[in-house]
Amino acid sequence: MRKLLSLVILLSALSAGARTAADFLLSAPYSGVPAIAERARLEMLEYFKGGSEARVKNVFGGSSKVAVNTPEYVTVDVSDKTQITVAVVPARRDTMIAVIETVLTPVPDSRVTFYSTDWKELAQQPGELTVADFVDRAALKADPEAEMPEFPFYTLTYMPDDNTFMAANTTPKYYAKVDRPSGLRAMKPAIRVRFDGKKWKIIDK
Repeated sequence: MRKLLSLVILLSALSAGARTAADFLLSAPYSGVPAIAERARLEMLEYFKGGSEARVKNVFGGSSKVAVNTPEYVTVDVSDKTQITVAVVPARRDTMIAVIETVLTPVPDSRVTFYSTDWKELAQQPGELTVADFVDRAALKADPEAEMPEFPFYTLTYMPDDNTFMAANTTPKYYAKVDRPSGLRAMKPAIRVRFDGKKWKIIDK
C-alpha cells in the first residue's frame, strides 16, 4: 500500500519541474513499456537509488532491474537477453521520448519507437538503418565487387551530449566464418545518427 501511494504521488507530480527519464518511465502506458508494470518500475528505481541489486518481477514471470539511471535516459535489464532504454530527446519544436528495445542474443539488435511527451506514438518514425548507412565508401571503392549483407544488425545507444544515437554494427556476429560476405569489411563498426523528426540523419558518414 505504501509503495502504491508513493507511485500515485510521483505520477501526480510529474508535471511540476523538469521531467527526467525516470519520470517518463513511470508514466509510460502499457503500450510504451509493456514488459514491466507501473508498480514494479517504481520498485526498480527505488532499489537502484538505494544501491541494491534486487530485481523485480516482470509481466513475463522473469525478473528485471534498472541498470543505468540518468536524467536523460534510463536503461532496464528486462532479462538476461533483453534491455529497454527510455530516453528524453530534445527536439526543435518539442521534446521526444525514445524507447529503445534491444535483444542481446543470439545477435544484439535494437529497434526504437519515438513518442510525444504525453506518450502518443509519433506518426513519423525513422525506420530501420540500412547496410548502405554503415558502408565506408573508401573501403568499398577498394573492393567494388564485394558481396554485401542483405540487411544490418545494430544496437542503439542514446548520446545525450549531442542528442544523437550511436549505432554499433553487430552484423558480423550473424555469420559463421565460412558464410561471411566479403562486404562486411567495408562496413563501419559504428555510426552516429540523429532523428530529425522524419528520418535518420547520418552524422559522421
